[in-house]
Amino acid sequence: MIERFTLGEQIRSLRPRIRTAPDIRAVSQVEVEISGRNPDMIFQDCRGVILDWINKKTGRPLPKHAWEGETFQLEEVGAQFAAAVAIENPKYWAARVDDADKEVPRRSWITEVALAHAPNGNISLGTRLFCVSLDEIAEFVPSIPAFLRGVLSKHEIILDGRPINDDPWLLQTRDDVEEFISFLTSPLRRHDVIVFSLPDGSINKSETVIPLSWIRLRLLGAAHLVIITGPASYYLTDLVGKEFSVFNQAVRTYRRNLNFDHDQPFRHPLAFPERIQNWDSRGAVAFGDLIVANSLRTTLLDRDREARLPPFSEVRQIATKIERDRARKAGAKEGDLLNLALTENEQLRKEIEEQKKTYDGLLAVADDEAQKAIRDSEETHSQNSGLRARLTHLESVLATRGKEEIEIPESFNSLEEWAQKYLAGSVVIHNRALRAVRKSIFLDVPLAYKALLMLRDYYVPMRRDGEGGIEKRRAYEQELQNLGLEDSQTLSSGRYGEEGDTYRVDFDGSPYVLDRHLKGNNSRDERYGFRLYYFWHDERQQVVVGWLPSHLTNRAS
Repeated sequence: MIERFTLGEQIRSLRPRIRTAPDIRAVSQVEVEISGRNPDMIFQDCRGVILDWINKKTGRPLPKHAWEGETFQLEEVGAQFAAAVAIENPKYWAARVDDADKEVPRRSWITEVALAHAPNGNISLGTRLFCVSLDEIAEFVPSIPAFLRGVLSKHEIILDGRPINDDPWLLQTRDDVEEFISFLTSPLRRHDVIVFSLPDGSINKSETVIPLSWIRLRLLGAAHLVIITGPASYYLTDLVGKEFSVFNQAVRTYRRNLNFDHDQPFRHPLAFPERIQNWDSRGAVAFGDLIVANSLRTTLLDRDREARLPPFSEVRQIATKIERDRARKAGAKEGDLLNLALTENEQLRKEIEEQKKTYDGLLAVADDEAQKAIRDSEETHSQNSGLRARLTHLESVLATRGKEEIEIPESFNSLEEWAQKYLAGSVVIHNRALRAVRKSIFLDVPLAYKALLMLRDYYVPMRRDGEGGIEKRRAYEQELQNLGLEDSQTLSSGRYGEEGDTYRVDFDGSPYVLDRHLKGNNSRDERYGFRLYYFWHDERQQVVVGWLPSHLTNRAS
């Protein structure tokens, strides 16, 4: 039997093989400052290194005036596209080169680079790297342009206001750690900070779980690399808590916009040495690739970078306008001005067409990635629902076998570990609350632990039952009475906005209001007064504790 298909079905079957726009991936962005006594000489030296690199890519020698720092464009037959634009005031030089991939057909790499005099007297150097394919993009390891290593190895480089030396930043003393924490939380920091911890007690820099020399070359100007000694890890844990620390050969990446009071620790990924050594089939090497890829990906999230270092097409348009204005002021003939305008219009037309292809490609990739993220999210939610159902079943089974023996600590020192052991799946203690208890002088510490267990054993089952179980509600209210506690709304609904962030926490990437609290002794003396502020996370079906054991201040306090 001969199968017959409609024209539409035949066309749709070909659709995956027909690309209406190139597949374009932004690979990396780098922006550093170069300091030195002679900025003009640094500018010329950097430009020379970049031109040497471009000259090796083009397949034809660059014109003589290119080496003198002037505007040029290379479009000869047999040569790869390369162009540069020079602006004298303000001092600015930008270039672009298209490089065909030598191994993958129909794939090329676009590199844009810019040099400028920064307002503080330094030289700003920025690059962007794109991968462009007319077929489905084959997998590749993200990287930075090779010439950066030549430029950055010769000069003092500043990233996020901090000098980058040949060796990673070494943390040994408490003062080192305090300076490090200040840098981590600085609003000026825009790049990842990757910390490699040494074994417990070690001060030997060579004992990181991954050799850092090759990672440094691949992330030069794109991330900060730090080594923390064994003794210094204790200082870090003491100052930021175990949940945000890194120790015993673990590796942690601290993302930008870090706020210890509001962030969740998982936003700053932590990997332990056993996991690193068993990562994929290549172990630590594969994990190093992952670190590089993730940190280069975060360089693409800085939306203000184009305002600081405009893309090549925009710089070329600005330079053309400057040239036309200068010619008009110099009294150029109408014919010459017309030729300049026609040239500008033709350049603009080509650039608009090229930008349309670029952005169509970027949008197509973004849509694919967004759809994948949605699928991954849905799959995760599905898995979580199954896990929650399994947990509920196990809890009911345990309940029929009698109460488990739970030790009630006399201090808050082990609260995080205790919560992971006994509360997981039902009650989450937010990092803001963990930081609060570390400073607490509350005397009746066991009451706080008992209140958390009460939430796990009575409140959570009541809420998961949709608050419809009268017996569960009565049991919860009885347990509140047994502990001498009261559960009530924190503030009237209209007042939360008046208190700023006092009653808000960030969780799972969204802000939540601590709308409920457990009230104990009403004393304003922090040794005796007790409060536990929380909210119910309906999607997770869990309690999130955002503050304890003291009062949160408000206008009435």
